[in-house]
Amino acid sequence: MGRSNYPSASETLDKTRRAAADMSERMGERIGSMADEAADSVKDMAYGASEKVKRVADDVADRVKRSAGDVAEGTDRLMANASDLGNRGVDQAQSRASQTLADVERFVARNPVGAVVAALGIGVVLGFMTRK
Repeated sequence: MGRSNYPSASETLDKTRRAAADMSERMGERIGSMADEAADSVKDMAYGASEKVKRVADDVADRVKRSAGDVAEGTDRLMANASDLGNRGVDQAQSRASQTLADVERFVARNPVGAVVAALGIGVVLGFMTRK
């Protein structure tokens, strides 16, 4: 009897393993990319808030010089503005981080198997990276 045109179970298993490994790698890269994008967004927001706080601080210095008699009042007002600006920056960072988390959760909900495979792949990669 001649060989069948169908692949053997071992060939099919090997092909499936390679496909799962490829999918896991792609998912790991995608999740890593999403995490990098989220981190970059948070960094950008923090930098923007820092620049805003710097501008407010420069404004504080000018106002204090011009109104020596109102130093305490001017400082209190500008510190409140800086605090408000900082709070808004933190709120924006939290909002974007929450949105990114929601995006990841939606991705996982739509692709649970892919997410599990990606997590497994990331675990394997991290395991290899931390082995001595």
